[in-house]
Amino acid sequence: MFKLCNGLTENQVNTFTAVLASAGISFETEKNRDRWSIIVEDDDTEKALTVLAEYMNENRAEHKPDGIADDFFMKTLSGVWAAVMLVVVYIVADSGKGFKIFIESFGASASKIVHGEYYRTATALLFHGDAAHLAGNIFGIILFGTAVCGITGWGAGWLMILASGMAGNLMNAFFYQTGHVSIGASTAVFGAVGILSGYQFMNRSKQSDWKKSAWLPLACGLALLAFLGAGEYTDIMAHLFGFSAGLAIGIGYSVIIDRPLASIYQYICIMITLGTLTFSWMQAVG
Repeated sequence: MFKLCNGLTENQVNTFTAVLASAGISFETEKNRDRWSIIVEDDDTEKALTVLAEYMNENRAEHKPDGIADDFFMKTLSGVWAAVMLVVVYIVADSGKGFKIFIESFGASASKIVHGEYYRTATALLFHGDAAHLAGNIFGIILFGTAVCGITGWGAGWLMILASGMAGNLMNAFFYQTGHVSIGASTAVFGAVGILSGYQFMNRSKQSDWKKSAWLPLACGLALLAFLGAGEYTDIMAHLFGFSAGLAIGIGYSVIIDRPLASIYQYICIMITLGTLTFSWMQAVG
C-alpha cells in the first residue's frame, strides 16, 4: 500500500476519493488528527497520480482558494522538470570527445571527492553515459520522485532526493578512495526509493499489525535495488549507498514530520535545492 496524499481536509479527501473511484482505482482513507490521507495499492500509484493530476489541472480555478491545487500541480510536474534538466545536460555534454572532458571535470571521482571537491557529489548526478542510461533514470526520477513529492510536498521532496544522491556519492567516494568515477542520477533515484521505503516502514510500524507488514516496504526497496541496480554505466555500490541515505532520510522525516510542509516551506526547500546545484556548478567551473 502507498500513501498517496497527506494533510487533506475532509472536503478534499471526499473530492479526491470520488475522482479515484470514478477511475476504478481502489483506495483507503486514514485520519490523523483533523487531516486525512489517501492510500492506494502500490501497483495503482502511478495511475492514481496521473488521474489526480489531470483532475487538478482541469479544476485549478475551482480549488485555488484551498491552496491544494497549485501544490498538487507543482508536485506532479516537478518530476517532468527534473527530467528536462537531465536531457538538457545530456545534450550539452554529448559532444564526442568533449564528453570525456565533462566527466573529468564534473564526474564523481572518488579520489577528488575525498580530497575536498565535494561539489562533484551533486554535478555527477546530471551526467549519463548514453541515451539508454539517461532514459532509465528519467523514468525512475519521474516515477519515484513524484511519489516522494506526493508524501512530502514538491519542495521538501526534491531537497531530500538531492541530499540522498549527494550522500550516496560521498559515501561511495570514501568507500573506493581512489581509482573510481561514477555518473548518473540513479544514485538519487535509489535515494528516492529509500525515502519511500523508510517512510512506509515507519508508517506501517505505527499500526497494530505492523509485524506482518512493516518490513514489506524495505523488502520491496531492496528488490528494486537488486533488479534495477545493475548494468552498463551503473554503480551498484553508489546505488546501495544512495538507497541507504534515502532510507535514513525517509525514517527521519516520518519521525519528525507527520504531514507535508506548508507552501512557504516548500518554496524554501526548492530554493535550497536549486541553490545547492547552482553553487556546485559554480565551484566546478570556478
